[in-house]
Amino acid sequence: MNQNTDANEAVRTDSHIGFIGLGLMGHGAAKHLLKAGYKVEVLAHRKRQAIDDLLGLGATEAASAAQLAERADVVFLCLPDANTVDQTVLHTDGLLAGAHAGLLVVDMTTSLPDTTRRLATRFAERQAEFIDAPLSRTPKEAQLGRLNIMVGGSSEQFARVTPIISSFCENIWHIGDLGLAHTFKLLNNSIVAANIATVLEAAVAADRLGIKHEVLMEICSQGGAASAAMQMIMPYALNGDSSTFQAHTSTLVKDVRYYNQIADDAGGAGFMAKSALHLFQLAAAMGANQTLVPELYDTLSALDGTQS
Repeated sequence: MNQNTDANEAVRTDSHIGFIGLGLMGHGAAKHLLKAGYKVEVLAHRKRQAIDDLLGLGATEAASAAQLAERADVVFLCLPDANTVDQTVLHTDGLLAGAHAGLLVVDMTTSLPDTTRRLATRFAERQAEFIDAPLSRTPKEAQLGRLNIMVGGSSEQFARVTPIISSFCENIWHIGDLGLAHTFKLLNNSIVAANIATVLEAAVAADRLGIKHEVLMEICSQGGAASAAMQMIMPYALNGDSSTFQAHTSTLVKDVRYYNQIADDAGGAGFMAKSALHLFQLAAAMGANQTLVPELYDTLSALDGTQS
């Protein structure tokens, strides 16, 4: 199901929203919650720029995740990985310690479905709820309030959260039961990663084979080789513009590793995602772990011996 957020429906904004994880994606989402009129409370963090920006827009600040949970109706998580979600929830001063009846925690992290289901069981013991709702698109869309989001959980939970996430999402899909949104996001990201790996390899091969990048981009964009991955990667090979995909190698490694884990656990046969993972792990081992993904063109050019 697709929920287009352009519908002119009155949205209640009396919910107290907690937000943990104010990176490039989370900051934009939290900003639009404030613009929509929600009372937003964020978690204290040593990196102050994003927090101070939101405080200037009217947000408040909690000293701990437990304190934030105690006061919130809905808490959003937008964290780097499943381990960080675990720590944020299960720490002595974590979300679970402050959970109360009626609390809904919405995990927008690209995480593991087993983590989602396990934590949902822990929150249910306190009459609270935990659902998965990973994001897609880029930090640019986050700042514009035009993210995509996939939701896993009951129809009732989907109905409860939809008016809130409509403030920062353009498209909203209810994927199905708890954990299926994180499953779908990992499947989606495995497709993207395999395409990125192919485009990077083709861009480097073009140098060796005497094909100009302008020609590669122009002609491939008009045929079956056209892809979002090409639009994200080729601008860097053409003119050094890496702004088209603001993700690091480490993120791709994590996402594809998670996908391979759930695919293997399900007994599936996997080939392309494993090959992509090997490529990105190799780049990370070469020192490019925190390199923006389009800039892996340089890493692979050095490996191929075509770098000038």
